Amino acid sequence: MGMAYYQRGNCHRNLKDYDSAIADYNKAIELDPTDAFPYSVLGLAYFQKGEAAEAVEHCTVGIELNPRYGFAYKSRGLANLKMGEFEAAIADFDKAVEFEPNSPFAYFNRGNAHRNA
Repeated sequence: MGMAYYQRGNCHRNLKDYDSAIADYNKAIELDPTDAFPYSVLGLAYFQKGEAAEAVEHCTVGIELNPRYGFAYKSRGLANLKMGEFEAAIADFDKAVEFEPNSPFAYFNRGNAHRNA
């Protein structure tokens, strides 16, 4: 059941309806608090809504639940980059590259973090 809320949350997020996405991701988490995926996209939704600190918090939970989930590191890296936490962003993108070595997004944003550090 949690997957249905997760997927609907993705639809809301893609439509830029971040509040509805956040509500659906929270419901998915309520139904299965051990699944890293909803925490990570919840973080991304908060980032896209402009709440970077919230994004870091939720992505960190996702990483704690699944330390090999590259998407969570990329999402947290974006939030850290937005907050000017360049060293933390670099560390996040380093981990993203480790787990997703074919992700141009991770390399590009790691470069942005280095440029700004």
